[in-house]
Amino acid sequence: LNQIMEKEFGIVNSLLDYQAEKDGKPFFENHKIHFNYSHSGDKIVLAFCENSAIGIDIQEYKKVSEGVINRITTESEKTHLANSSQLTIDFFDIWCRKEAVVKCSGVGIKTGLKRFSVLEDSTMLDDEKFHIKTLQIHDGFSCAVATHKTVKHIEIIKL
Repeated sequence: LNQIMEKEFGIVNSLLDYQAEKDGKPFFENHKIHFNYSHSGDKIVLAFCENSAIGIDIQEYKKVSEGVINRITTESEKTHLANSSQLTIDFFDIWCRKEAVVKCSGVGIKTGLKRFSVLEDSTMLDDEKFHIKTLQIHDGFSCAVATHKTVKHIEIIKL
């Protein structure tokens, strides 16, 4: 994190300003760079944005249960999954998109994932609009990012 902040934004020793909000969302106390992170399996992803809150999630594919589908999806998402020829990929894409939104919002998963749909490239949650983008990071994983502003450029750097 320190290396990326210095290389990309010219901010030295950023971890000295690392804080977490009461619901766990990370931020830098003295910098306007928004960031978020996620990990799954042996992968970790970091997301940075200069002009909007940001959330990111990555999930390694594993077995999908009907119970989990029913707990987190809206009716339109359930229909989408019922018609899917690639259920695991589509489910984890939905899961990551939802997680990215709630992480961007700062309230986290406790807000309830059935309250909003992520089948489109934007969604509303608690009167806030979120823009969502699915990312292709690595085979066997789903990943998504969410911001309050339209995502115009995403740069993926693999270390």
